[in-house]
Amino acid sequence: MRSVPEPIVVALANGTLEAGSTTRQMMSIDTPSWTEDFGRCKIHGFAPEGSYDYRTIVTVDNRMVSADVGSCTWRWSFFDEIPDDIARSVGSVRGLRDAIERMPEHADKLQPLLDEQLSSLGIEQTAAGVNVAP
Repeated sequence: MRSVPEPIVVALANGTLEAGSTTRQMMSIDTPSWTEDFGRCKIHGFAPEGSYDYRTIVTVDNRMVSADVGSCTWRWSFFDEIPDDIARSVGSVRGLRDAIERMPEHADKLQPLLDEQLSSLGIEQTAAGVNVAP
């Protein structure tokens, strides 16, 4: 882990960033390559999607709650304090979105479940199916 010279990893290793640090503090050190937005929860990746390497930080309510780095042969977790209800909701959203995409004929049954999980994460859907934060 110490051999990874990326700014975000260095900041985690030396304690500049830690659990509870703000999104603003994180962004002042490095800009994510991608972000998955789940309302209150955001997953920030600092390595290109599809790469064998990863540097991932999860924030809830703009505070860091998880930080992991690794590759195909190793993993290091700096901290993982994701609230259980948030983790369950994000997992449900991912699973339900995948199920709706793979089985659109069941969307009418799955969509209410997805809407419930999105709402618990602070995301409301418009009639056009677009996610909006309240």
